[in-house]
Amino acid sequence: MYQPGARGRSTGSGYALAGMSRFRGDWEQAWLAKTDAAGNLEWDRRFGGIGDEWAYALLQTPEQGYLLGGTTTSHGGDMAYLVYYKPWLEGP
Repeated sequence: MYQPGARGRSTGSGYALAGMSRFRGDWEQAWLAKTDAAGNLEWDRRFGGIGDEWAYALLQTPEQGYLLGGTTTSHGGDMAYLVYYKPWLEGP
């Protein structure tokens, strides 16, 4: 289950989406996905720890990376959560 919290046009063609994905039953993880201009999924990635993570904000950086902003409960309570992801380091 995906619940987008942010979306935006990606540099080039397509869109980037961020939100929450339910993972292995009870855990919720921050989710980032990239689609082509027609909306077909090119890749997606989940980020999380032993608690829940939610992404509410998304920014594409000048070098084609992505910043996700949200909250996490993985460190003992609701805390701010920031992820910088470079898709070219892992591939799709």
